[in-house]
Amino acid sequence: MTKAEEIKLFTSFVDSLPADSYLSRILAGTTTYVASMISNDHAYSITSELASLGTQLLNARSERNEYRTRAAELQAVATDQEGIITAIRKMVK
Repeated sequence: MTKAEEIKLFTSFVDSLPADSYLSRILAGTTTYVASMISNDHAYSITSELASLGTQLLNARSERNEYRTRAAELQAVATDQEGIITAIRKMVK
């Protein structure tokens, strides 16, 4: 089977799925990715790719939460320092 035939077979399969089916929703948007993989002689597992992306997403969310926590801490410090500056200004007047 040629690359073009494999791409056509996969695309035809995905296009033939009922719109309300699980497979249709799961495979939606994969035809371009699969065609690219076949065209470029790659045969990576989509499952592995998705797992890797899932891990990257979890790591990014964790980092985001750390940054939010640190931002809140810095905001609290800034607020304290503003209070100190205000108090000193009142004392100096």
